[in-house]
Amino acid sequence: MTSHMYERPKEGTKGSVEHASFTEALIGGVGSSSACFYIWEIYYGADMTGCLAKKDYTFLSCLSGNQDDSDVNPWGNLVVAVVIISILTFISSWVLRFAHGRSAADPSVVDRLWSIVPWCYAWYMCYAASSSGTVSDSTFQRLLIMAVLSTLWGARLTWNFARKGGFSGGEDYRWVEVQSWMAPWQFEVFNLVFITTYQHYLLLAITTPLAVVWQAGAAGGDAAPLGSLDYFAAGLYALLIFGEYTADCQMFDFQTEKYRRKNAGEALGEYKKGFITTGLWAWSRHPNYFCEVSLWWTFYLFGVAASGEWLNPSIIGCILLTVLFVPPKASLDTTEGLSSRKYPEYKEYQKTTARFVPWFPKV
Repeated sequence: MTSHMYERPKEGTKGSVEHASFTEALIGGVGSSSACFYIWEIYYGADMTGCLAKKDYTFLSCLSGNQDDSDVNPWGNLVVAVVIISILTFISSWVLRFAHGRSAADPSVVDRLWSIVPWCYAWYMCYAASSSGTVSDSTFQRLLIMAVLSTLWGARLTWNFARKGGFSGGEDYRWVEVQSWMAPWQFEVFNLVFITTYQHYLLLAITTPLAVVWQAGAAGGDAAPLGSLDYFAAGLYALLIFGEYTADCQMFDFQTEKYRRKNAGEALGEYKKGFITTGLWAWSRHPNYFCEVSLWWTFYLFGVAASGEWLNPSIIGCILLTVLFVPPKASLDTTEGLSSRKYPEYKEYQKTTARFVPWFPKV
């Protein structure tokens, strides 16, 4: 993220949209985290409060919900894992602070884990299904499909992140921008509550359909066999991965050629405005984010196929991911605020091109 692909906005310029305030971000992080834990405990057995008073169980067994050897609950173990990972991530952000000589924590480690942990959760559920001997064949097959698809998503996103310098060891300038919006103590609280903690809970939340599939096919469950909805979801998921890949490649190629011409002293031509407006970017200002959010709504369909319930609590992940990106003052507005400060013509692009869902451009 320290490469030439990310130019900083001009000092003193004002963006076309406003970013969220510290209070709004804090309320969102605490409220969303609480909703996730409520659903994980009430509906998927990750009981972190009910068994602490029982003398026969250790703290970890209570957290994981494994209160009976005959009632194995791998989802509860993932809830334990995400709590531990979030704590380690927060500590790492402070280690990076001193390693980089920063005046505040560096939360960039969250960006490096974003494309990795979801498919690790999926493969763990597959492992639990194969070793438990209590789930149906269709459940294991469905979990396997979900693990393979999420791995393809993760491999592609990790590759794209790496080629832009995401694993170079440097910090993402956008966190530095966010830090400038807050008092020093506010950014440290924001880092703890929203960046290093809530975002990890969100990454587990978007994979909650795994818990639905497990629950539907565990001992005594009546999971539906693989059917047309599974195949439709798998095909759509793959198509959205290709869409995200195409959008990211178009952006990467545009920025690479722009800086090649700059460095060579050549005329910029169509690259003069500084940002891409062709390809998928002519239909949406954020086609990569549209595909990213839609991917996890598609992932939710596997839980629907297993349980037969079109509306189930695992939808919390899809909703929270959409809320992270789409509403006013969310991630899209933060990105657009930075872009409109960097590129004078970006405001005109906002008038002619759909913000999120692809649509015909205006003349």
